[in-house]
Amino acid sequence: MGSDRTPEPLAIVPVAKGVVALLVGNDRPLSDVFAKNLANQMLVSDETEIKARRKMQNALMKALPPKKAARYLQLEGKIRAFQDYDLAVAIPLVK
Repeated sequence: MGSDRTPEPLAIVPVAKGVVALLVGNDRPLSDVFAKNLANQMLVSDETEIKARRKMQNALMKALPPKKAARYLQLEGKIRAFQDYDLAVAIPLVK
């Protein structure tokens, strides 16, 4: 967690997924090499998000009572679900 108590790494993940949306959304067929790199980048983005979530959970469990920490994590999960849904709707499938 940052000095102002906001989790920095989780803020980066939607930006990375948004870049994927821009790259795929160009409405042209992709090369096999580009598609393979895109798949690898999506996996790296997911792994980065999981690491950031673990780091945030560990910090929350130390800083807050367990019930409050669990509630905060639930709210974060709901927010992420809304963001992921918006991206899923906006990103076209690879052609």
